Amino acid sequence: MFIGTSFLARGYMYWVVAYFKQQKQTGAEKGPDVVKLFGDLAFGERMAFYLKSTWMIVQVGESDVFFFVGLFLLLGKVELVTFPIAGAMALWFIALFVVRVMAMAALDGDAKEEKEA
Repeated sequence: MFIGTSFLARGYMYWVVAYFKQQKQTGAEKGPDVVKLFGDLAFGERMAFYLKSTWMIVQVGESDVFFFVGLFLLLGKVELVTFPIAGAMALWFIALFVVRVMAMAALDGDAKEEKEA
């Protein structure tokens, strides 16, 4: 039940933040102005890039949930996957919640600055 509730709450938070960004007309987030090819980077720059990107490897998405639940159903070991997946989803929910709250705080801060100006 928590996994489904987490999914619904995350979707709701995403659309609320997207709505307020649209109202503020901040537009889509833009990528970097200059793109450096990985092969052109020095060793230190490559390592910094790798370390900045490594966190994306541990992200857990809904497709992972269905894959592992299906796999452990086939293996007859559902109890081994239920709690780790619920734990991962809980951590992911908290992380996304913090990101959405920070985005709303930034939008509120911009709105306050506009009123004062």
